[in-house]
Amino acid sequence: MLQAEYQLFLHSFNNQTLNFMSKKILIYGLISGVLLTGLFILSHLLFMKDFSAEMWETGEIIGYSSMIIALTAVFFGVKAYRDKVNGGKITFGKAFMLGLGISGVASVIFGVYVYILYTVIAPDMSGKMIEIYREKIKTSGQTQEVITKQLQEFDKEAVMWNNPLLQSIVMLMTVFLLGIVISVITAVILKKKNSINRKYNIIYMAKSKFEESKETGKHSMLLKLAGEWEGVAKTWFEPGKLADESVMKGSIKPVLNGMFLMHEYSGSMQGKPFEGISIYGYNLNDDKFQCANIDSFHNGTAIMMQNGEEGSGIFSALGHYSYRLSPVEIQSWGWKTVLEPADENNLIITIYNITPSGEEAKGVEINYKRIK
Repeated sequence: MLQAEYQLFLHSFNNQTLNFMSKKILIYGLISGVLLTGLFILSHLLFMKDFSAEMWETGEIIGYSSMIIALTAVFFGVKAYRDKVNGGKITFGKAFMLGLGISGVASVIFGVYVYILYTVIAPDMSGKMIEIYREKIKTSGQTQEVITKQLQEFDKEAVMWNNPLLQSIVMLMTVFLLGIVISVITAVILKKKNSINRKYNIIYMAKSKFEESKETGKHSMLLKLAGEWEGVAKTWFEPGKLADESVMKGSIKPVLNGMFLMHEYSGSMQGKPFEGISIYGYNLNDDKFQCANIDSFHNGTAIMMQNGEEGSGIFSALGHYSYRLSPVEIQSWGWKTVLEPADENNLIITIYNITPSGEEAKGVEINYKRIK
């Protein structure tokens, strides 16, 4: 299953797809990178007025907030590709790849800005930052021994702060890692709509399978039973003891564009009239015949639901009903319907009663002959 999805994922990346994706990555990556750089320039201008510890802490909050704001371009870029290019659907993998691409472009732009910042715009900024952090350590209220140790550890790290290239790489990776998180969230959110589209695709595929089934499959077999029928119905309440034999008339017609057959029948049982309706169908998803039955004699107010065995080539569907022996004791009995067309003009419908112990016996047998 996973291998099949992986192959489908790779197959989806044709040249045209990559071309469209590249455009979205560049456009929204540039938007994100320029927005992020602009927000940091604005923040830096504020610091230039008062480069204090308090302003620096506020600046850090503004800085990370700016990253998140700028990286919302990931969401809008992936959404634009999904809705305008990819027909309103996108896989998690493709959405994630788009997000990574946009984040990568934005990260590189920001990394270049940071390098220029520390080498051209404010070459003394690293020194000011180091002094701020050293002052924070000195005024932390710790013992002199602890302060001395922390200053020694910080001075080792401060070497990196004086390296513009390392600083730019660190900031580039910070933005990119945050972009990975946002890309995952974006892919999960936007794939939700894809799950809706997938439902429509499943319905569409089911319709295609249904049309094929109507032509050469199980639905074709069922549709051949449509017509007007008349015959003799035999009923047994106990195995081997015929309780009734009477005339039965039935009308079988397709409903819902041939997805189901509706069998309306009428007759008599021991001199009393009764009627009923059966719905026959074939569930393409589960590969099973199904039947639902209501009548004025056997079921009372219940609907008898029956399912066939998966992949069965004949119409045979089994259901269950409850028989109450006492207020506290209930037995579960089986009720199986089998349709056996002898030829196009003769149909035998047999219903078997199955005891709780599994013993099977005929309950009803209808021998139909086509009259129309």
